[in-house]
Amino acid sequence: MAKVRENDEKMLIQALKDAETLYPQLKITAKLMLGRPGKSIVSEAEEGNFDLVVIGSRGLGGLAEIVLGSVSHQVVNESKIPVLVVK
Repeated sequence: MAKVRENDEKMLIQALKDAETLYPQLKITAKLMLGRPGKSIVSEAEEGNFDLVVIGSRGLGGLAEIVLGSVSHQVVNESKIPVLVVK
């Protein structure tokens, strides 16, 4: 589990560096969390007073999630904050 966490941290740090290089004018927040992804994202976004949630969609769920993945579907439906889904 420690190796998985270490790999996740490295990927997150690199993604944050890339985003900051591409969009230096934006304030970008990244946080590695454990738990149920959809609920964790919605809670963090609301508690952190964010303006926008940007989430990817892989569309790998069952028939109910043909367009959106189950996590992005949950975030779109439960978030009180605007959500941008990137395909």
